[in-house]
Amino acid sequence: MKNQISIRLKPDSTIPYVSDADFSTHELIAHLLDQTGPAIVRISSFSITETAIRSFLHLQESGMITSLTCLFDLSVKRYRVGLLFFASNVVSEIGMTNIHAKLVFIENENWKVLVITSANLNINDKKEAGVIITNPWHYQSMLIHYETWYAESLKVTPDEFN
Repeated sequence: MKNQISIRLKPDSTIPYVSDADFSTHELIAHLLDQTGPAIVRISSFSITETAIRSFLHLQESGMITSLTCLFDLSVKRYRVGLLFFASNVVSEIGMTNIHAKLVFIENENWKVLVITSANLNINDKKEAGVIITNPWHYQSMLIHYETWYAESLKVTPDEFN
């Protein structure tokens, strides 16, 4: 990480944060998983980079991500097909749709963490802002939308690239 992330999760809270190119979303996810322990992770993003995918692979291999579902914008398939192929071998399930929302859901027996962020899944060199919400009602409210979008999305599998 560029700088240590000092965000501490608290139950039933809304925690605003800003990053002046201090950390990237994949680094924030790893930081939050250090606090929650192993969890199911769902992500939506307009774009993706190899660095983020490698981070997810490491988090899966270490047991911190038990299942990973991603919802990417259709432009990823058009302009980053190589990354999409790599992601399809790391991510449990990938959907493609017209999306700009950057959401992260982290869930296990003890935590339901929702991150709403301005940052995509790339190496962050910009000013970004977001909120981390640990209220189960808000988590579930946003998860319903994510699951609907995912259900309606175009699915990507590793077989597609053979």
